Amino acid sequence: RISFTADQWSDLYLQPYMAVTCHYCCYNSKKKLEIRNSILAFRIKNSQDGSHIADQVFFLLKKAGVLHKMGHWTLDNDGRCGTMLRRIEELCAQEGVQHFSAEGNRVRCFPHVINLGVKAILEEMKLRPQSVYECSSDIMDDASLRLYQEAVVKD
Repeated sequence: RISFTADQWSDLYLQPYMAVTCHYCCYNSKKKLEIRNSILAFRIKNSQDGSHIADQVFFLLKKAGVLHKMGHWTLDNDGRCGTMLRRIEELCAQEGVQHFSAEGNRVRCFPHVINLGVKAILEEMKLRPQSVYECSSDIMDDASLRLYQEAVVKD
């Protein structure tokens, strides 16, 4: 099976981009199994809608001949990613590829989950820096806590 990672973003001029990377194992010339990665696509997207993105990605997967080898997809938590995988599941079924499941083959990007959690915590700390002091007073001295509070408010 081939696993995939994909990400979407926009540049400063709001031009949308997408990258899809393949991850797979193969034998090298010494008959040793090794992990390889390659970029399947780096594109400027015509649309940011999940279904349209799926159509583009499916075309690339079919052209590369990897539909029957498709494994897991690691994606962020953007709703378009779920929409994309559900559409790919539909298109796979139309092509006779029955092993792919939008939910079963999706891995949510753990660093992205951590990033969202940390952002939420930091935002709360900025809104109520006194709560940091109240929660941390038993593990930090007063001078350290004041420096910490000042840093949170500045950032």
